Amino acid sequence: SFIINVSSICTEIINDNNTCLINRINAFNPTSKEQNDDDDGIICNSSYSNCIISCSSTLSCSDNIYGQRINIKCPLNGNQCIINCIGSRSCRNTQIITNNSTQTIINIYGNNAGRDLIIYSSNYLQINVNGESADFVQSKIYTNQYQSSLSSSIDINCENGEICTENEIFGQNITDSINFLCSGYNADCSNTNIWCPMQSSSSSSSNCNIDCSFCRNMNVYTLNGLSSINWKCDNHKDSCSYSNLYCGQNMD
Repeated sequence: SFIINVSSICTEIINDNNTCLINRINAFNPTSKEQNDDDDGIICNSSYSNCIISCSSTLSCSDNIYGQRINIKCPLNGNQCIINCIGSRSCRNTQIITNNSTQTIINIYGNNAGRDLIIYSSNYLQINVNGESADFVQSKIYTNQYQSSLSSSIDINCENGEICTENEIFGQNITDSINFLCSGYNADCSNTNIWCPMQSSSSSSSNCNIDCSFCRNMNVYTLNGLSSINWKCDNHKDSCSYSNLYCGQNMD
């Protein structure tokens, strides 16, 4: 495996010396990689409970040359991990491991910056897609893999992005809820598959909340019946055409 040397070094320590800021301002350069037998990627320093990774320029946190996935790892058992995918293709084809951090926030701003992500979620995960050309596409979210902490909630906000299509959210092991918001004027969340939590500690009647303006060809799976689902299809009569809700069937 490979490591990006400069990425694991805090660019700056901020917020009363408890936050490591890693600011990636250059496109990924294969000559900056060297062989490492143990680990690879952009790794938050676990000496700090909070970490902010800013992928500011084109391909700054993505390997578009070798085509290998670059790991982004939040601080082990940290408090908060913020990943800002700002530049075009800045986080494309990246694997994000939340590493039992209490809260992980992924902000996607750039064109193709959120394409083909693999995210291993633990505790609370929030994804915000903001910008006329911002997209979260062809990505997968897994829960409770490579983590010791259970995933509590996943919040995905595609209100202000361009497209959030062809994603898969494997949320059946979440302890609380999935909230999927895609009712913005230009929001498109078609061809998405969502596996709802099998059980929830939440006091609310629904633990799988979906609000769509354009979510055609969506598949939603639940073992808990209709009472666990709050699925709204707004805007026009074809908002959720060719979509399916599967109740009580095999979640696999």
